[in-house]
Amino acid sequence: KHWLPQENIIRYVRSTGNLFSDDDYSYVKNMENYINSLNETESLYLTGHSLGGGLAAVLGAKVNRQSIGFSAPGATYLSGKFDFNLETLRSTSSVIYVHGDVVPAIDAHGGLIQKLDADCGGINECHNL
Repeated sequence: KHWLPQENIIRYVRSTGNLFSDDDYSYVKNMENYINSLNETESLYLTGHSLGGGLAAVLGAKVNRQSIGFSAPGATYLSGKFDFNLETLRSTSSVIYVHGDVVPAIDAHGGLIQKLDADCGGINECHNL
């Protein structure tokens, strides 16, 4: 369970995100525009590892395309900053990570979550599998 209601955390992230200029996040808008320029009937899966997987989840929710993140942080609390619907995140996002990896513990995940058990030997090793 979260120690604060999810809505309060989303509002906090939105407000702290305003400390940065929109130019700091222009890569998200550029990628969103590119994805929206593609033919909607073509299959497209957004993928990434670590931060790239978190970005894939954000973009997937914004453009309603499937995303698969490997050892990615969650994206739930970013919905306020990047203006996407949590229901869309839940229907488009998948994440796969090894139990013991700390990066996926950042933020809350939406959608499908697959945790793998592995004897990885440590935090860095778990993240790099």
